[in-house]
Order: sequence, then C-alpha cells, then structure tokens
Amino acid sequence: MSLSEILSELPKLQADELETLLSRALELQRGLQPGTVFVASPELLQAIEEAEADPEEHDIDISEAERIVKSWSTK
Repeated sequence: MSLSEILSELPKLQADELETLLSRALELQRGLQPGTVFVASPELLQAIEEAEADPEEHDIDISEAERIVKSWSTK
C-alpha cells in the first residue's frame, strides 16, 4: 500500500483507531517493540507535581529539560 493510499484512508478511521495508529508509528520511529510500556519514575512524577504547583519557579531552557528527561528514561 502506498503512502497516498494510507493517507486517503485516515479520515475513515475512528478516534481510537487513529490513536492506535499514532502510538504504533511513534514506536516504530523510536525503534521500540510493539506494546512497549514506559513507567514514569517516582522522580519524574515528583518533578511534574512540583512544576504544576508553581510553573514560574521551574523556568529552564530546553537543553536543560532534555538533559533531565534523558536521565529519567531508559531504553
């Protein structure tokens, strides 16, 4: 099936089907096996809670954010 054929079929999909398609496409892009599940670490959950509590207090640049996120994720 060609890309144009796939794209022409997308509008026919239900919302849950599109979500599944998007998830699988992201898995493929990241080189993950189907059904790979990420579990947020306690540190990540705490950081999210702190940032939501006072977003202005945690103002950092994108490179610092990427460094922090990489330290929490494993492959």
